[in-house]
Amino acid sequence: MSDRLPMEYENDNLIRLLRASEHGIDALTLALSDALGYSVIVSAHDGEVVSSTLVDADAGSFSVGKTMPPLDDGCFQSTLSFPHSKKEALGWSICFEGRTLGHCFVVYGEDAPEPAEFGGVVGVALSLLTTHLQRIAEVRREKRRMKDAFFYDLLYGNIKKSEEVVSMGELWGWDFRLPHAVCVLAGPEADPLSSGDRLLDAANKALSRRLAPGCGAAPATTVFQNMLVAVIPAPAAKRTEQRLAIEGLLQDCLLSVSGEADAHLLKCGVGQVYREPNDLFRSYQEAKVALEIGSLQGRRLAFFGEMGLDRILYKHDVEDLREYFCYVLGPLLDLEDDKEDLIGILECFVENEFSVNATSASTFLHRNTLRYKLAKIESMLDRSFADMDTRLDLVAAFKIRRLHGFDNEG
Repeated sequence: MSDRLPMEYENDNLIRLLRASEHGIDALTLALSDALGYSVIVSAHDGEVVSSTLVDADAGSFSVGKTMPPLDDGCFQSTLSFPHSKKEALGWSICFEGRTLGHCFVVYGEDAPEPAEFGGVVGVALSLLTTHLQRIAEVRREKRRMKDAFFYDLLYGNIKKSEEVVSMGELWGWDFRLPHAVCVLAGPEADPLSSGDRLLDAANKALSRRLAPGCGAAPATTVFQNMLVAVIPAPAAKRTEQRLAIEGLLQDCLLSVSGEADAHLLKCGVGQVYREPNDLFRSYQEAKVALEIGSLQGRRLAFFGEMGLDRILYKHDVEDLREYFCYVLGPLLDLEDDKEDLIGILECFVENEFSVNATSASTFLHRNTLRYKLAKIESMLDRSFADMDTRLDLVAAFKIRRLHGFDNEG
């Protein structure tokens, strides 16, 4: 299209747009595409595709990459980045009362068309699209309120009957008749300078793309209390298969957002799999504990079922644990000299499963020197390292120290 649209032809297109708009946003997008002679994408403000005439679109969302300075009438040139392709486009913001509701993109090949070629067609289309996007935003807000209320009741055990969870989940296309586990992902603490919200949004999109084909609908995810919460189906019969499937899903998610700012701070905790959906509140609490313990241990992905003794010690009364810690290591804690040295050697000895050779290699101490120091510690504690109860007490004491941040003071 090289010349400005003739007035009569432009008027015909405007009438077609008005009539098409009465049949919904898809009909309007198609009419606009026919009028301009280019493919058209209409997106929400977050990049989710609302309507499109692209036959080869490979995703339900995209990001706007390179953006050139605005041209005429607020038009701008940009590169749309899909998961498997990039497309050049002219774009217009769709706004209402100072709020950006979404964007309209005209996708072209090698040569960018001049916005003036389109006459008043785009302006009319933007006005009509504003009305449609307002309605869509209102519907989404209402659905989000309903979904958030459902998630709150589900995650806090307010729904007592599994049948109620199943029937309510069907409203969003979720099949809670399958076994599920709850996963929580958390990034940096939310503050004005933090990238945490954007990181969780990117993780939500990555997780949703990965989950959607298997779910047959938008997966059960929500951002809740500064965490991304996902209820993940785990239909495999064996526990090891369930674990591997969930781990692969979350590792893919972490990899997908690796280019985001602060992506290395994103951590995951996973609760146990439950067959009954009214038990999923337990999985949620477990996932939060796994997230916290995993963070203390420097792990990005932690499963509650694999926490072992840590999960019991973490949830126990802290003052009771402090008394136990001081009881087990008391004589060493009271030392004035050599306290750090002896406690460090003992902790290394415990971490190396009470092996003198492995501890000697880790501490760079000669075996005879190490045996002398270990004998000194045994004498002070008045306990034998050969005794199984002594070993269990020492393992527990150092786990308590790491989980609760106890120092070396009594």
